[in-house]
Amino acid sequence: MKIDSISNEMKEFHEKIKPIQALLGGTEAMRAAKQTYLPKFKSETTQDYNARLAVATLTPYFEDTIKSMAGRVFYRQFALDDVHDDVRAFVEDFNGSGKSMSGIFESVFFESLGYSRSYVVIDYTLTEQAKTREEEKNLNARPYAFKVSPDQVLDIRKSNGGIVLFKYIHAVIDEEQTNDFEIKYQDEIVLMTPARTRFYRKLSGNDWTLVKDVEIRVGNKAYDHVFVEELKLAKKPPLSNLAELNIKHWQSQSEQDNILSKARMPILKMVGVDQPTSEDELIIAGALFLPLGGDASYIEHSGAAIKAGQEALNKLEEQMAVAGSKLLMRTKMALTDSQTKNESKKEVSELMLYSLKLNDFMNHVLDKFGLWLGLDDAGSIDITDNLQKTIESEISISELIQSVNHAIISKKSVFEAMVAWNAITDNRTFEEEQEQIALEQISEIAAPMA
Repeated sequence: MKIDSISNEMKEFHEKIKPIQALLGGTEAMRAAKQTYLPKFKSETTQDYNARLAVATLTPYFEDTIKSMAGRVFYRQFALDDVHDDVRAFVEDFNGSGKSMSGIFESVFFESLGYSRSYVVIDYTLTEQAKTREEEKNLNARPYAFKVSPDQVLDIRKSNGGIVLFKYIHAVIDEEQTNDFEIKYQDEIVLMTPARTRFYRKLSGNDWTLVKDVEIRVGNKAYDHVFVEELKLAKKPPLSNLAELNIKHWQSQSEQDNILSKARMPILKMVGVDQPTSEDELIIAGALFLPLGGDASYIEHSGAAIKAGQEALNKLEEQMAVAGSKLLMRTKMALTDSQTKNESKKEVSELMLYSLKLNDFMNHVLDKFGLWLGLDDAGSIDITDNLQKTIESEISISELIQSVNHAIISKKSVFEAMVAWNAITDNRTFEEEQEQIALEQISEIAAPMA
């Protein structure tokens, strides 16, 4: 029995998301990947390649797009009016380590938009059964929920719509090796099965040892599934095409920078001159010594390659913009009964569909969290109000501005709509904004002509 074995499905998935992990790791991670994503030129020396790699910089189109998409859902706190008071008590510290419920769900959604899936474990701090609720309170026992990234998951199995096995690896503090001066971590594998959770660590050598075996009973009941929820948006990463284009941009930008660095240095061409044995024989105080009939001139780059390279980069950036906006394009989607509401007769965007899946996921987490508190109904969260104002609004800002230009609506109405959509801050009123515009116009008129 190999404790750290990885299922074929997860092994294949881990390989699939490696490019995305590198992109989300930024310039540092892309440089660390070396020739995996930045190939070496055929005639390029190792020294020249390393120099080029050291100055290569990633433009984070992929990461910025995901942040923007997630921000459309979490641009403001979702309503908690229908959440049970007992659950609301943990909203600001949902994971037991100071991270809020909103922060965890936003992180899960960001990760799912990037990789296609993410996980939340809903657990309890007390590992031994308490006899009463009062005893639990005295022991500071509480439920908590935390995110598990897909690259941490070693195996997952499902039955009848529920997860019946969940194995993941994470780093925990090594209490024996930690002291006042440094904190040491060690890997721990957690195997969750119905009514049982096992913990494995390497205590000596390379063998995994069972360090804890806990019986899991929620409300004195043994469930036939584990307390884990999966947010799976699609079979493959939703923005995989954008990821491929961003890697191509990383390569093309490096090539363009390399051409520019060489083109900036003209080459001195000399005719009728023997090869000098040293620089001193050729140049003294900025003057060239040339024989009778000799000539010297600079050869400069025509700029054609630079122009072609920049045009290719510009075209690539346009393609990335289209790929990034794919999630906002409306099309007919199949929605579940719980998602339908007013959307049944509408075309919706992929981002709207994913957000509705997120809403279902959030409520499933809420249900399991409530069960640990002995609640039959933990309440519910509804984020559709957030979605309608930022994702599925029937009119765009550009359309509003066109309406102003045609005297259909007032400037104040547009201003109020943009504030409501979080397109601009609400630091100033419409009147104050108009005063600021007037001041800027006066400044421009008063400015001297260049």
